[in-house]
Amino acid sequence: VDGMRFNTAISAMMEYLNAFSGGTMPRAAYIALVRVLNPFAPHLTEEMWEKLGNDTMLALSDWPTYDASKLAKTEMTIVASVNGKRAAEFTIAVGASESEIVDAARTAAGAKLSGCEIIKTIVVPNKLVNFVVKK
Repeated sequence: VDGMRFNTAISAMMEYLNAFSGGTMPRAAYIALVRVLNPFAPHLTEEMWEKLGNDTMLALSDWPTYDASKLAKTEMTIVASVNGKRAAEFTIAVGASESEIVDAARTAAGAKLSGCEIIKTIVVPNKLVNFVVKK
């Protein structure tokens, strides 16, 4: 919103709504959505706020807060490739060592590596492992 990119903000709200595709949304999640939608549709959200049983104006309420620990990733997706061609994709813990990542990549790309001699292993941190092989 600060950068005047309203379409990006609305898109993020749509993604938030789509996360609740089951048809029901917890009340706390609905209240958070109404609060962040307020700058974009103030008249509508003030009505929604009133229907939720609030007596004060939504514009005067606190902005939602977030828990940064819930945003931290615990897993990452790595691509394993053989001679630059994608062979497999796997997930691994964020704190995994390079040797653990290479071992997991070797296992994931096992079918493409069978019968080949690994000449070089190239690791791009947090992204991919490429095996340069000779058949």
